[in-house]
Amino acid sequence: MEHLGILSLLPPLLIIFLALVTKEVIFSLFAGIFFGYLLTSNWNPLVAMIKLTDGIASVLSDTWNIRIILFTTLLAAMVGLFQATGAAKAFGGWMASKVKSRLGTLIVTWLFGIFIFFDDYFNCLTIGTVHETCNRRVKDFKGKASVYNRFHNRSNGDSCSRLHVGSNNNERY
Repeated sequence: MEHLGILSLLPPLLIIFLALVTKEVIFSLFAGIFFGYLLTSNWNPLVAMIKLTDGIASVLSDTWNIRIILFTTLLAAMVGLFQATGAAKAFGGWMASKVKSRLGTLIVTWLFGIFIFFDDYFNCLTIGTVHETCNRRVKDFKGKASVYNRFHNRSNGDSCSRLHVGSNNNERY
């Protein structure tokens, strides 16, 4: 395989730039991947497209990758359903009515990080909704980023890595 040197930085930079400008992550990822294949195929778009479809086919032919894609898609659909029906907001509001202080918000976030650990992405989506609502209730906007990230990352990441769960775990069983 040929080494492209500094040019190999262009696809990820393109992905980041497009994601920030267009706010479309999927499009940005595909454009960056296509651009990477374009680099490795001597700027021939037809060969790059063939390599892109071959790459996608090889990734989708692995049963483990299909399981990860399906699991993450189903979780995203479930969270989308919770948000569309208002269940996530209602649960966040109910939880916020129980929490009266900044310390309470911190403790609830930490406990949720421990008990909702079956998937690292789902953990972030569910706890984020509750924590944001609780922070608004106690008017702790500064603490949202710093305290939540500190405690959530320690509880969620450790739980998922110790128990070998989550869609981000690359081990195969």
